[in-house]
Amino acid sequence: MKGAIRPILDLGDTEVAQWRDLAGRVADPNPLFEPECLLPAARHLPNGPGMLLVTAEDEGVWHACFPVQAEPSWRALRRPALVTKVRRMDYDATPLVDPSRATEAWSAIFDVLRGTGGLPGLLVLNWLDDGVAADSMAEAASQRGLTRRVYHRWERPVLRRMSAADYGARHSKKTMATLARKRRSLGRQLGGEVQFHDRSADPAAVEVVLELEAAGYKGHNGVAILTKPGEPEWFRDMCERFRRAGRLHLHTLEVGDRPVAAQLFLGGGDGIFLCKLTYDEELARYSPGIQLHFDTIDHFHRTTDAAWVDSCTYENNPTLLWVYPDRRTVSSTVVATGGLVDRLFLAGVTGARRVLGRSQVAAASRNGSPASAALPTEPSDVVEVATARR
Repeated sequence: MKGAIRPILDLGDTEVAQWRDLAGRVADPNPLFEPECLLPAARHLPNGPGMLLVTAEDEGVWHACFPVQAEPSWRALRRPALVTKVRRMDYDATPLVDPSRATEAWSAIFDVLRGTGGLPGLLVLNWLDDGVAADSMAEAASQRGLTRRVYHRWERPVLRRMSAADYGARHSKKTMATLARKRRSLGRQLGGEVQFHDRSADPAAVEVVLELEAAGYKGHNGVAILTKPGEPEWFRDMCERFRRAGRLHLHTLEVGDRPVAAQLFLGGGDGIFLCKLTYDEELARYSPGIQLHFDTIDHFHRTTDAAWVDSCTYENNPTLLWVYPDRRTVSSTVVATGGLVDRLFLAGVTGARRVLGRSQVAAASRNGSPASAALPTEPSDVVEVATARR
């Protein structure tokens, strides 16, 4: 098996077909790393020309792949790095890995990363679900003698399928009664009945999501999709590709012809992944977004065979931690694939002071820490350093 690195924009039809075939064989699905998401990203986003796809393949069959882009300086390390976060909002970055040859595939990837000149010597794997992809990566790194550190680990909210569609029973009767009262009040306020709509087959419904988001605080703060160059085009293109594949789930809560909340999910493997949620913030006191969550959960149970719904949210999101009561472990890992300097930075070796030189030591010291401890720390930091001898 051999590894390869190529610009996403350079991929031909045969390679895209191999990519899709791999996505159907993985143990840890991630639609955000499939061609339906990343091809539009590379074509429309400003950083698209710099998006690379790292692959492991054997006789025309792909066994692993994930996107990367080069960053001149990664966080407190102040070292160049290849990062899997290639989009501004990327809350699931689990590589696509065939479980039948997972460790072998990672070994081929590490070999090509180490053997290709001009690449940064640190690989940052963000938002990696614990599973086959993570376990085989750790095993391959150990076999290749690579320094690896899990610099952060947390629990992400998910919802696993129940035998009966009684998901509200996992919350207090008082809470559910309050939501029902708010729903009735919302209907009275707008002069109509609050209704759930499945608009997955409607191409125009994507604009509802974009416009609702832009009308709220994200639009005012300049972080909504419609405010960012290339992102509206990427989002529309991506949604259309998943819609044609029957894997786009777009739901709205409406009163009459007025949308009050919208959610967009992507299907992948046995699960469904939340990609975007938004609501009319003028009606926030009626909790339209939370109401839509519960409507959507019941809809998924009735109309799909999905085993779980993944919130794909950031850490400590209080609303989604409450709505989605099950948990999935997520971690972010750095692997040193470069030379001695990268390994010393990552391992935190005391001798790094002598090797790195005064300028780099001074740069790290300005942040209040020695160069040998330049890895970022967080309150829930999980210190896990794995260094094997060559």
